[in-house]
Amino acid sequence: MIKLPASTFRYILQGANDETIAQAGGSAGNDVPKTYILAKWGKLTIENCLEYLKAMSTHAKLFDYSEVMNEGILSVTLSHNFGSKGTLFLQHYVQSMFAPLGKLPRFSPDENAVVFELR
Repeated sequence: MIKLPASTFRYILQGANDETIAQAGGSAGNDVPKTYILAKWGKLTIENCLEYLKAMSTHAKLFDYSEVMNEGILSVTLSHNFGSKGTLFLQHYVQSMFAPLGKLPRFSPDENAVVFELR
């Protein structure tokens, strides 16, 4: 794992094409979170995936995490400053995180946020 300043990550994203960004997000989301979650909590669950995203928000500071529960539907927002390419990366990252659990979040992407719902 390489640590990059947010400004460098933004610069790299702007230079990459959308297909490469989607692949990178999917690959990273399939690998890093699972390893972290299993090491920290011992089991890959929806709750632990959400805890991982909260920890990433606090420690990596690549996005701000917020959630709202409404009528049994959890809506999570990851706000960031990376523009549409950052949204593309994070959407594929999150999608790959939840795929092994058989959960496909419903996304409502925005320029500087990834909003997804879990039922």
